Amino acid sequence: MTLVRPAKVNGGIHFRLLGSSLSLLSFSPPEIKGDTESYDATLCLCGGFLVQQGECERGRFRLTAKRSDGGVTLSVELSDYCPLLLGSSRPSRLRKVSYKLTQAYIHKAVTIRFLAGLCRKLTGRSLPVKVRTQSLNGGEEI
Repeated sequence: MTLVRPAKVNGGIHFRLLGSSLSLLSFSPPEIKGDTESYDATLCLCGGFLVQQGECERGRFRLTAKRSDGGVTLSVELSDYCPLLLGSSRPSRLRKVSYKLTQAYIHKAVTIRFLAGLCRKLTGRSLPVKVRTQSLNGGEEI
């Protein structure tokens, strides 16, 4: 059983708690680019309970899949997201630690599981997962 499930709403995607109408994260319809070797889908954050008030139009989730050496490389980029737990764009050290130990940890675990399943679906094989953290545009890992 999954606690959070996606729902299509007006072409966008809302991640809802236990099939309720409470949207934890809401994304606008995806922008999709691709060819036979790579695929890129970008969704812009447009609201949800877990997003700071006034910051709903910030944030972007990007999923990229590229064929490589008989397999596939999947990557996820989350940028400019302002989680509710951080409280502001300049959170205190306590809020950062709280976020890192709760919401950030859960996001990472769920994302790895999702990508492993997607890779299995795309290649038909269970492959080892390699996680690499990258900082883009001078961002800060929280």
